[in-house]
Amino acid sequence: MKLTARHHFKASPDRVLAMLTDPAFLAHACERLGAHSHEVTVDGEASGSPTTSTRAVVEAPSEVSRFIGKTLTVVQTVAWGPRTASGGRDGRLDIAVPGLPVTLTGAAALSGTDAETSIDYDGELTVNVPFVGRQIEEQAAPEITGVLNSQQAIGEEWLATH
Repeated sequence: MKLTARHHFKASPDRVLAMLTDPAFLAHACERLGAHSHEVTVDGEASGSPTTSTRAVVEAPSEVSRFIGKTLTVVQTVAWGPRTASGGRDGRLDIAVPGLPVTLTGAAALSGTDAETSIDYDGELTVNVPFVGRQIEEQAAPEITGVLNSQQAIGEEWLATH
């Protein structure tokens, strides 16, 4: 199932990327999103192509908690490519739920001016369960889109105070 989201920030692409690759911001976002626990890593900054990985234990949606338990682990990885001549970045977004046949694979495109930045997320959500996978995708899609959209509000607050 196709998922898309767009975030807008009143900051330059370099400042937004610095936020998105700041371990303190990523940890803050996990906490604000209600993670029970989390681990954050950032690699590749020296090469100019940073990769972030966030592993968070979160409350399982009520629709699936009776099957999988009260919590589940979500791993989000974003690998940013090099800075383009216009100051933007292209990235690869991967979200997985270890132990469950759920993945989101897609792209992130960061672009903007000195005053504002947009990030477009475009991905494919897959729940690989025979017969009911599509139904689960339809139930999970609003949850995932909601988390992505919450990240914009958390980012706006962060930029205003940092």
